[in-house]
Amino acid sequence: MLIARGHHAGQETFGVVDGDGFAPVRDQPFERVVPAGPQVPLADVELLSPTRPSRVLVVLGGFLPPDLSVRPPDAEPVLFPKVIPWHLGHDGEVVKPAGLSGSLDMEAELALVIGRKTRSVTAEQGWDSIFGFTVYNDFTAAEFLPARDFYTAKSMDTLGSCGPWITTDLDRERIEAGIEIIGRVNGEQRQRGTTKRYKFDPGEIVAHASRFVTLLPGDIISLGTPPPAAPVLPGEVCEAEVEGIGVLRNHVA
Repeated sequence: MLIARGHHAGQETFGVVDGDGFAPVRDQPFERVVPAGPQVPLADVELLSPTRPSRVLVVLGGFLPPDLSVRPPDAEPVLFPKVIPWHLGHDGEVVKPAGLSGSLDMEAELALVIGRKTRSVTAEQGWDSIFGFTVYNDFTAAEFLPARDFYTAKSMDTLGSCGPWITTDLDRERIEAGIEIIGRVNGEQRQRGTTKRYKFDPGEIVAHASRFVTLLPGDIISLGTPPPAAPVLPGEVCEAEVEGIGVLRNHVA
């Protein structure tokens, strides 16, 4: 099942995407999906970020370095909050902040969406807390990274996009076997990786985060980008693609 959120006929609504159609549903669909009206053409819907999260966390250094096949035994996930007032959806416009002298980077990522209230769970229970997966583009102002100022680097307005929808059909076996993550700028491939190279699986990430914070339905954890990140310029078009979900496209201004 594909769950999206969008504007149609002057109203914001969640809906189920089926081919070229969008069937509105009531409220947030993380516990149950209740139809709320007839299907409309998907082309008539302005897609938004598919969830309104209370919290967005991004995994830093989520992929194994090229020279390692397993993570170090003492490794732990490193997460950082993405503190922006709203997330862009498919075809949303990323605005490079005025006065930014360095590059603006795109980071194509797979993100999980929480489906239930989650606190202090095991890695196995962490998998059970996942409603589905979506595509995330973790735009980053790279000039702030040498000083490890992740807040400024990642939390300026518009520096985060999500979508075009959530899929509930990606399972643990497929992710552990490896699905591809691709980043493109103006149609040219700049990033490519596979989830087989994750340091930690999604269940472990949920478990680690839940030790410290309560995760709520609709919250997002983005699982890291295949290195290197891809610099982008105003006027360019970014595409983040995750196998089994689709393509998230954004324009840079």
